[in-house]
Amino acid sequence: MRAWPATTEVPAALIRQIFDEALNDDPTIGYAARADIVAVADRDPGLHLVSRSAAVVQGYHALQTYRVAHWLWVRGRKNLAH
Repeated sequence: MRAWPATTEVPAALIRQIFDEALNDDPTIGYAARADIVAVADRDPGLHLVSRSAAVVQGYHALQTYRVAHWLWVRGRKNLAH
């Protein structure tokens, strides 16, 4: 893994790398994310495109971030999980 400078901000590239690592390590995170997209699309008649639902629904982003943070936490990467 690349060494990043000490800062309170996390670079977007590192966030992407962490999400990719989590999804590769635990496929259930990806399955759950896809199920969430379908649930959002089914429950919100104002969203006509499933791909758009993931882009605009804040709760969806929060839930996926929680899943990856939990994945980090159980692997002892608690500072990053916060």
